[in-house]
Amino acid sequence: MQLIRHTIEYMKNQKSIGRGVLDNLSISRENVAEIVRVTPSYKLAARAKIIRLNQTKPLRHAYFREYRKLQELCLMILNREKHGLGYQEQKIHGILFDVAWLWEEYVHILLPKDFIHPRNKDKTDGISVFSSRERKVFPDFYQEELKIVLDAKYKKLELTEKGINREDLFQLISYSYILEAEKAGLIFPSIEQSVNREIGKLAGYGAQLKKWSIQIPKNASSYNEFYKMMEISEEIFKRNIDKEVGRQ
Repeated sequence: MQLIRHTIEYMKNQKSIGRGVLDNLSISRENVAEIVRVTPSYKLAARAKIIRLNQTKPLRHAYFREYRKLQELCLMILNREKHGLGYQEQKIHGILFDVAWLWEEYVHILLPKDFIHPRNKDKTDGISVFSSRERKVFPDFYQEELKIVLDAKYKKLELTEKGINREDLFQLISYSYILEAEKAGLIFPSIEQSVNREIGKLAGYGAQLKKWSIQIPKNASSYNEFYKMMEISEEIFKRNIDKEVGRQ
């Protein structure tokens, strides 16, 4: 966490894109504020030590696998290393895409129109966590009458039989409990096949957890072929969802 804090403080002092990345979105500001809150022992003078420690002890444990790339990125920023396609005299200007957000919006256009799509960035259509005071969370999609809540994840979940990481699991449990949902699930991209698979039934409240995928073609020889193959993948996904909500 200290490495991330040092990276944030370094980026804050950059006059170009660094500060804009941190300040542009409300969720980025919230994340930065939380990291600052949990790192009260931060000291600028300790930066070299923090960098050296993370370089000599990279994350290897499977539990922290998802954070390995973040560690590498932080070290690249703090070491002022360039990440590109090789030596070029001409400057290359990059564009940052929030692919997780793009995936969420893409999934939205494929779901039945009566699904509510809360906007986390705009703080709209959230669900209240407490009955006594105002605090909201923002599932990606839900339909209260059908008692179903869905979460779009731009992650590799195809090769795990029933796999779901701890954070995503707790998120689904929380959403399904608050909404009294009977079904909850993840929607993710896959390569080899379209996935329509049960994760398991929750003990206690009893919501059924599932995961569905939209298969992304990998062997298309042209854009037109890719387009047609994507249409087939989308139709399979829509049929799976329609069947799940009792509309087929």
